[in-house]
Amino acid sequence: QYLRKVGTIKIVATVACIIISMIIFAMSLAILNQHEINKIIKYKNSNFRKRYILTYILMIFSSIVMGIVIFFLYKVLNNSLLVGESLAKLIIKLIICIVVAVIIYGIFIIFLGVVRKRDAVYIPFISKFTRFLRT
Repeated sequence: QYLRKVGTIKIVATVACIIISMIIFAMSLAILNQHEINKIIKYKNSNFRKRYILTYILMIFSSIVMGIVIFFLYKVLNNSLLVGESLAKLIIKLIICIVVAVIIYGIFIIFLGVVRKRDAVYIPFISKFTRFLRT
């Protein structure tokens, strides 16, 4: 039994390290890509660095809030409404959590000002909510 616990801890730690490394890779890729695009189009703005950092920090904050809410939502669904481990119940819980996650993340990026009116033109669904967006 002790070996099972140690094995489980090693697996969880390995998966956590893989997830963290993938997040770091994706963020570094996004930052480097943005830097190269700005160099190619010769984008110069004195407010750029502040906006750049603020955008990434707000997106990370939105993701963290979304993750926490979905974690607790899944616990509530698991303990009350959809008790059991059948495949159909798992799929229903997953679909509910994904839909709520998209809504929460969308609300946060709109109201925190990550997406602006000039950006919303290119995003199909968000363009309907331009009255909530900053200029």
